[in-house]
Amino acid sequence: MKIVTWNVRGVCSPSKKFGMWKNVFEGQWDILCAVEHKDHAKAGSFIQHNGYHVCYAGVNGGLYSGVILIVKDILQPVVVQSDIHGRYIVVEINYEGQRIWIAGIYAPNEVAQRIELWQCLNEVLRNGNPGFLLGDFNMCSEMGQSTSMHSLMDAPERAAWDVFAIEVLKCDAWPWINGADSGYTFQSTQFRSTWSRLDRIYIMHDERFLPEVLTMQVYRGIASSDHFPVILECTHQGVDGFKALLGRQSLRFNSSFLEHECFKHAMGQLVEEFSRQVNIGGASSWDVCLSNIQRFARHYGISQAFVRKKKVRALQQLLHRCNALLVSSPLDDVLLDIQVILNQALQDLEVRSYQQFRVRDKKHEVYDHNSISHKFFHGLHASHARMNVVRIEVDGTLSTNPQVIIHSCIQYFTKLLGHESILDNDMKEARAMFFQSIKGNVRQQVAMSMEEDIREEEVEYVLSHLANDKSPGWDGITNEFFKSFAQDLKGPLTTIFQEVWSSGNMPNSWKIGLIKLIPKVASPTSFGQWRPISLMGGLYKIFTKVIANRLQKVLPSIIHPMQYGFIAGRDILHNILNVQMAVDYAKESRQEIVMIQLDIEKAYDHVNWSFLAQLMSEMGFGTRMSRLSFMLGVGAVSHVMLNGGVTKAISLTRSVRQGCPLSPLLFAIVTHPILVKMHELAICQDIVGLVLPSGKQLIAQALADDSFLFLKAHPSNIAKAMEVWKVFALASGLHINMHKSLLIRCTEQDLVNLGWSGRILDKGNICRHLGYPFGVDISPNQTLTWISGTISDKFIYWKSQAWPFATRLKVVQAIMIPMISYFLPLLPWTKKSLDHLARALRYTLWKKESNIGISWVSWLHICTPKHLGGAGLLNLEDHLVARRFSLLKEMCSGSQPWAEIICYFVEKVGIHHGKTKIRTSWWHVINSTRTFRCSQSTIVQHLVVSWQKSLKLFNWKPPECRKDCNSLPSEVIASSRLLQWDGKDSLKSKFNRMAKLGLVTVEDGILESQRQMMAFRTVRSRFHIPPGYGQIWQTITQLPILSSPIPQLVVVEPWEDWFFDNKKSLVAVKTNDVYHKLVKDRVWVQSKVLDTWHIIRGSEWCARVVDAGWKSHLPFRAKVFLWRAMVGGLPLARALKRRHIGSGTCVFCTTIDEDSRHRFISCPVTKSIWIGISQLWGSLTGNVLSPFQWVFIGGDRVLPSPAYQVVFDYLRYLGMWYIWNLRNGFLFDGLSGVSQQICRIRGKLIWQFSQLCCMGTLSSDEVQLCRFVLQHLRRLPLPHRYF
Repeated sequence: MKIVTWNVRGVCSPSKKFGMWKNVFEGQWDILCAVEHKDHAKAGSFIQHNGYHVCYAGVNGGLYSGVILIVKDILQPVVVQSDIHGRYIVVEINYEGQRIWIAGIYAPNEVAQRIELWQCLNEVLRNGNPGFLLGDFNMCSEMGQSTSMHSLMDAPERAAWDVFAIEVLKCDAWPWINGADSGYTFQSTQFRSTWSRLDRIYIMHDERFLPEVLTMQVYRGIASSDHFPVILECTHQGVDGFKALLGRQSLRFNSSFLEHECFKHAMGQLVEEFSRQVNIGGASSWDVCLSNIQRFARHYGISQAFVRKKKVRALQQLLHRCNALLVSSPLDDVLLDIQVILNQALQDLEVRSYQQFRVRDKKHEVYDHNSISHKFFHGLHASHARMNVVRIEVDGTLSTNPQVIIHSCIQYFTKLLGHESILDNDMKEARAMFFQSIKGNVRQQVAMSMEEDIREEEVEYVLSHLANDKSPGWDGITNEFFKSFAQDLKGPLTTIFQEVWSSGNMPNSWKIGLIKLIPKVASPTSFGQWRPISLMGGLYKIFTKVIANRLQKVLPSIIHPMQYGFIAGRDILHNILNVQMAVDYAKESRQEIVMIQLDIEKAYDHVNWSFLAQLMSEMGFGTRMSRLSFMLGVGAVSHVMLNGGVTKAISLTRSVRQGCPLSPLLFAIVTHPILVKMHELAICQDIVGLVLPSGKQLIAQALADDSFLFLKAHPSNIAKAMEVWKVFALASGLHINMHKSLLIRCTEQDLVNLGWSGRILDKGNICRHLGYPFGVDISPNQTLTWISGTISDKFIYWKSQAWPFATRLKVVQAIMIPMISYFLPLLPWTKKSLDHLARALRYTLWKKESNIGISWVSWLHICTPKHLGGAGLLNLEDHLVARRFSLLKEMCSGSQPWAEIICYFVEKVGIHHGKTKIRTSWWHVINSTRTFRCSQSTIVQHLVVSWQKSLKLFNWKPPECRKDCNSLPSEVIASSRLLQWDGKDSLKSKFNRMAKLGLVTVEDGILESQRQMMAFRTVRSRFHIPPGYGQIWQTITQLPILSSPIPQLVVVEPWEDWFFDNKKSLVAVKTNDVYHKLVKDRVWVQSKVLDTWHIIRGSEWCARVVDAGWKSHLPFRAKVFLWRAMVGGLPLARALKRRHIGSGTCVFCTTIDEDSRHRFISCPVTKSIWIGISQLWGSLTGNVLSPFQWVFIGGDRVLPSPAYQVVFDYLRYLGMWYIWNLRNGFLFDGLSGVSQQICRIRGKLIWQFSQLCCMGTLSSDEVQLCRFVLQHLRRLPLPHRYF
């Protein structure tokens, strides 16, 4: 185990963070105490890397610079105590079965504060566990620890230190190991001849817990700090025990190498060779090509790393030797100059390495907060999970032994994935019971289209739509590789895929999977508490995606409508709304029902291949589709990724792999027969569910493996339903986990005798259904309190992080608001509860503590769309109205159970004219201008109110029903809807309107006899007709013409014509349309921007300037800064003065108030910076711009080419950014010498444009122009010494 203490002297810059983590990984440090990170506001950017946990002490605005402990996850770190001001932090770890303490400190410079620290640490540590105390002590306790007397402690501090040392410290580890060696760790930057051992490691209480200390050294080959790391290394078998017992993970293809022309050319040649060999070797030719790609990529990566490391190692050795010589000759000027040169060269290499690293691994862009990709936040989420398996419960005891954990892992997954079931007579009978209900579901034409040969267009589509930054499988080949050579690969891949598709034989090398374990709980202790996600190889994913695209097109017409998971056009909210409406309707109709939330045990992993194959064949799929499960499964193996290694191969005999593109679709097919059978039994009255207003029964629904039953509360009824599921489990392998299944009480009936062996939820209690709070007889306040607590718990981590404003804005936008948005549509939110959520978002964004802090831009303005000048965050109230409007709009054109129940409640409410209640259709009620109040269902109340608000917003006026008709009987004219004859002589073809809606075709069978028609209840149940057609059907049955041939009728619905009209329809209105309509009148830019900058122009011009900043190619951080500057969101002196903070004057001018116009346009220092940038721009375009034009020309400029746009945006941003940083440096960091600081800006511009050229995100023209800018910058006649 390696324990390191290092004063990093600030890690605010991205390159220094990268350098620190690089040393951690390359040095294989187990524990690092990094002190003096200097900025608590950026301590949160130490995002946990896979395998490491970061603990830090201190708060923004604290007194000290802070201490950070980086500890390997396998040591199970737990924070014992930390100092709010960042002076110390104590962490407990598991060291070879012992719980020891690691205490990191950063001692203050002032003597009085250090005395206070020693006394405080004495109280904290004297009764603690053995361990290590390490960090920067900022003083020397003995003469030999420094070449100067200045660092020695005085008498008062000596007294406090001695008490602390006697009670807590056992020994100083350095002299205990290395004897009289000085071991200096610090060289003064002011007095270069002064060396000290300020960074030390002490052993606390007892050294007997240590096995054998091997080495302790000071590493002086690092140039990023004036302190050197102290490394203590001792034996510890547990940390690397897994890698010794497990196999190595395969090479991961480095996608950044594709930007190297020589590498891409070599890869292109290998792909060409693969294309030539396909016709000879077939599918196996890919294995040969893959081996060549992996070999070349490995050698190329090694050569690149060798060249870089060779340079770094040479410089580090020279620097180490130079520093060693300076210890003995501290006044040698030549050595001091060499030291400066070597430091600068090493830092330049580190910066270039960091730039390549950012291109190679996008998720680490958190270091400079430049990421504009939501994928980074997915990586951020994943980084919080503890991926290492550190302990497993075996026979009732927790074990951390690597051999025990590995054996338990292999045993568990062999049993889970390798269990083979025998097809006996009972299983055959069970399958036959379900297959008879779904036989021939797939029409022959559809089945034939699925069997067609694989076309090149399909492969090309999949290749072009592969997502970047996805984890590769065992082969290590990333999606970026396939996308780069898509045009060359699409032909040979089509040939290979067609060979596999037609023969049904997939190469076994394609079916190798890597199982990545994702924890389900905070501290998992068994492998059942990890979710196994399979990472598949590149060709496997592309092939299965081609087949999945075919399946996705036909499944909506095949799979039962009550399966909502992963089927196009079906929404998770519909599943939730069914449950909520069922509770309200059962209570209203006084039906005695119970609801059962079923949990299928390891659903995806228990799918039986033979059942799936036989099921698809019985449904009518062709031969190729039916054998899909065997083609993907037979011969498949998986390796479990465990703590940096991989286990031996585990053979699969069942399961559809989580992570395979086909898995969710195949699982939807597996659950299809049970849903069909349950509804079939409900129609036959063998099982009774919830009877809907139309007479149809709601009996079962599912979202993938989350199933829900609605049953009459009778023991025999529940027993029949569960017996059907038991038979299905026998047939398919999907067994119910009764320990997790839940029966929800919706009735007053006693549930003791219902024969249920699982959990029971009584009235008044809350459970979760797909994340939503759910229960019976739950008040809206209870629901909102529960969900607010749930959301607040999820917000705790994000609110506690002290990130820069741009990162907090992205966190709020990409993580926190989506959390809230999911719960918005179907809960009874009040204005107060929405304000509470908005307040939590505001506090996170502006980093407020207990409502203390300044919101520099109002929340209403932040929630304004970007094209109107805002930051584009969602306004919760407006988004809620828009989402509910869309739900009710779907009700108008659908036939879901929830829609039927809502129509029932709406029609029951009716329209109130004074004290008179008028019963009419639901359409007239929701479009009425009268106040709508539904006491039976709060959800219906909120949905209708949102609908009415949206109609008023768009000035929509639904048409009234027409009352005139030329040739109709009076009975028809009196109906609430219009019926017209079309002159034909039979009713048996169809109703045109119903057919147009796609809901029903009335055939001969609808007539029970020539003179009698079915009851509407039967028609509703059979043909899923919306309830609004009941009145039409009643009118039809009353027509006095049944003795004569029945004519065809055309149902003319004026509101439907208006609703479905493609040109002016509500169907075409999307959620975003309603949302933007709600916020479009908030054109606040005119007043806000113009007042901020004291100018008079139109609002459209202002919005265009702000919007141009958002649409630029700048990093996200830069866009946020420009937006804050434009809308007055920066803490300028004049704004602070209004809040009684400071004098309000400019730090340079001292007599003029500092507002936005003065800071960025009219200040003499500002003008000097813009003059230099304008000279550079003039050399490029011939136009010299004024400071005002630089700030406000953003939306009104004409440039020679798009490449100039990128350069202009960067120069504009960098100019304002350097002005702001220069102001802050003088105000807070004690900078001096304005002219010298301005001259240094040229060096910063050179570095920025060099970095821009290396990023790999610009076109060739843009890169060429940036290099041209670099040439001009280097020729500017500015003093060399200032750079």
